[in-house]
Amino acid sequence: MAEPTKDARKMFEEAFFQEVLDPGDPRILDLKQAAPKASKDIWDLSSSEKEEEKKIEITVDGNCVAVNVDCKAVFDPYHPELIKGYIDDEELIMKNTGDIIEFKIPGWLNGQRLAFVKAGNQETIITTSIAPNMDYLDSAVATGGVFHLTAEYR
Repeated sequence: MAEPTKDARKMFEEAFFQEVLDPGDPRILDLKQAAPKASKDIWDLSSSEKEEEKKIEITVDGNCVAVNVDCKAVFDPYHPELIKGYIDDEELIMKNTGDIIEFKIPGWLNGQRLAFVKAGNQETIITTSIAPNMDYLDSAVATGGVFHLTAEYR
């Protein structure tokens, strides 16, 4: 298991320490001065997220009827990160918050509309019309740190 970042661990310890202290104890700091430090969310992605473009494995199988895109990414549920990949110059983004993966995939690819998405164990048939240049956003659970995403365009 991966260790939380040092900053996240330090903020957690400060917040925990302040929660269990007796406010009348003369040995502690003035809690009014320390409170702003504890109010920050230690799981805030903006302070600890990493951006990489090498972890998404993407394969594209196109024929005259449909284009199938298969993606595989590995996430550490204890280390929030944002990763990017590309499908024919269209951006694919995944971000984890624990074992929940939020993803953004292109709604259109080479003139074909997104018709089906399988993310983890969750399958979705896209019945609504997605406008050109509009992305499809959703989230799913990653099992064992590995996240599989399949998209079909017709």
